[in-house]
Amino acid sequence: MKIGAACACGSVLKDPTGFCEENFFDCDEHPRNSTSPNGKVIVYPEPNETQIDASEPHYGPVTKSTQQFQALSLPTQTGSCEYPATKSTIPTVSNKTALSSGISQSKVAVATPLKRGPKGPMLKRRFQEGTFRKENGHYYSFFYTDRPMPDGSARSVKERFDLGKASDISELSARREHDRLRQKINRERGSVPPGPKGETFKDAVTRYMKDLAPQLSCSTVRQKNSHLNCHLLPRFATTALMAIDHSAAQQFATHLRQKLKAKTVENILGTLGSILDYAKKCGSRTPDISLAEIKVAPDQDTYEAPYFKPETIIKILAELREPYRTIFALDFQSGLRAGELLGLTLADIDLEARIIRPKRQADDRTRTLRGLKTKKSASPVPITPETAAMLAEYLGKHWRPNPANLLFPNRRGRPMKRAYVVKWGLKPVLVKLGLPTHRVAFHAFRHSLGTTLANNKVSLKTVQEILRHTDSKTTARYYLHSDMEDRRAALEAAKIGVITAIGTSVPIGTTAGA
Repeated sequence: MKIGAACACGSVLKDPTGFCEENFFDCDEHPRNSTSPNGKVIVYPEPNETQIDASEPHYGPVTKSTQQFQALSLPTQTGSCEYPATKSTIPTVSNKTALSSGISQSKVAVATPLKRGPKGPMLKRRFQEGTFRKENGHYYSFFYTDRPMPDGSARSVKERFDLGKASDISELSARREHDRLRQKINRERGSVPPGPKGETFKDAVTRYMKDLAPQLSCSTVRQKNSHLNCHLLPRFATTALMAIDHSAAQQFATHLRQKLKAKTVENILGTLGSILDYAKKCGSRTPDISLAEIKVAPDQDTYEAPYFKPETIIKILAELREPYRTIFALDFQSGLRAGELLGLTLADIDLEARIIRPKRQADDRTRTLRGLKTKKSASPVPITPETAAMLAEYLGKHWRPNPANLLFPNRRGRPMKRAYVVKWGLKPVLVKLGLPTHRVAFHAFRHSLGTTLANNKVSLKTVQEILRHTDSKTTARYYLHSDMEDRRAALEAAKIGVITAIGTSVPIGTTAGA
């Protein structure tokens, strides 16, 4: 708004700030706290609060301590000026004269001060989308960047970036480079995309849990809720999805790795990736990042899951009482997971065909039966004649009828809790035999089966099918074990010592010191 222009109320403006003389506070043409053409903020006063001296300049931030306005060096306009709605030529009125005539003895409000930096008031940096163009056979990106000035300040200038010739680069590749520049420039300028309604990470989580959680198993939902409540939401709740780029995800993973295991960090990143992928499928804008490229330092201590050799399992089973003896014997002979084993019913067992068909698994938290872990988990499990005879004996002597026909019910007819089975059934026997108890549970017998099969030269594919793994890499990486005795026996069976002794002065079958 310029001097000499007409206000919506019909008055003529006589002040460089844009105040009209007759309709001072209620003019729709003059919103408070607007910006002048030179980029300075004009603070419009409110009536009926703090009494100030009308002789002071009335534009600029106000502090209650001084009760005075500090001017933001708004230059005084002189001469005539033209406004599109009305043309008028009038002499310029000084600031102090306009103030004296317009707001003499008025009460105005204290304005909220601007956020101040080391060099004065700081304006909010808007997030740039940039401009993508194809001109003269080239692809270009246009962005505003900060150019350092001789006095140490920075000036915002529009800059053109040549992305390459159209004959050498596709438009898709050029747009990807444009997007990379957009993220880089906004990050350097401290501009973060705002989180509009429905676009923050918390909103994406709400949509994901509402749409997909009912289709997931309750244990998976519990795991994701733990990741969200303990790690992801405290970090990214109000963050815009576009701000969760590769750099933000890497910093987050590095921070988690300082206190969590590598596998736990990978699982948390998996939950983050699931939510971002679903948000992208729903039409939300998300950064193009690959969580597989996030670096997570491996654990220093190489942990190996506990397992037992067949002779050790025989000793353990001899000391166990029922129903624990049948539970852990069936665990070793079938390779069933703990939840599948404790969720078996009489209908799942076919003793004549010597097959077990798991259909449900026990949930420790709810003490109910729920769906299996994977589709592969529903595959039939073969059992040997000895295992079938053991189950027949258990059903005839030790099984207790219950409403759900569970094979291993507790005293209330509900599925047994795996932690209690290990605590009261297995660990006292391990202590009695002098065996380690740290991290020993149902899975130790499943690992023992995989290792025993491998040591008996069963193919990896067959071991995978018996353990019902979806991927054979899981079988080879986690379920096949060997100790020092197994390695030494393998070397002796291959006669490695005999081969290396040929051509030396050491007689075969003797040692170097003999």
